[in-house]
Amino acid sequence: MYDAPGSYSNKFRRVSHERPDRPNHVLIEYVGDESAAAQFPHGNAVNEVALQHPYVRTQPSVLSTIRETDGNPMAIYNDLVTAAPIDSALPAAPRNPDQIRNTHNREKNRVRLTQDALFNVHELGYDTGFIHEMKTIPDLSILMYHPDVLKIFR
Repeated sequence: MYDAPGSYSNKFRRVSHERPDRPNHVLIEYVGDESAAAQFPHGNAVNEVALQHPYVRTQPSVLSTIRETDGNPMAIYNDLVTAAPIDSALPAAPRNPDQIRNTHNREKNRVRLTQDALFNVHELGYDTGFIHEMKTIPDLSILMYHPDVLKIFR
């Protein structure tokens, strides 16, 4: 069993028991001195702050709430931190406003029809009428204007 990053101890080990008549059932038993097992940071922790505070996953219900809530990430963060229960074992609040921003961006990208930027510009042109000319060869050139602004200039 790992007892620290890059360290292995045989004082505490995991033993699995399987039954031939039930192939999908496994009993896992931990044997030895439980004080040898320790919590340590995940593999991406590189700085001292991350090494002192092990990574704990945010509750799925909190992530679901973030996905369903629109608005300013800082305001959403403040609301969720204020409403979070203190006595919970798992974090019942997001880590920071960046987690909210990243969750919103991931959700927005998931529902997009395509990741192709040129296709998205074409859709913008068809939907809004804001794009009046687009050339892709030899260089990308897009002429965009609002018709009312053009009337003012004329």
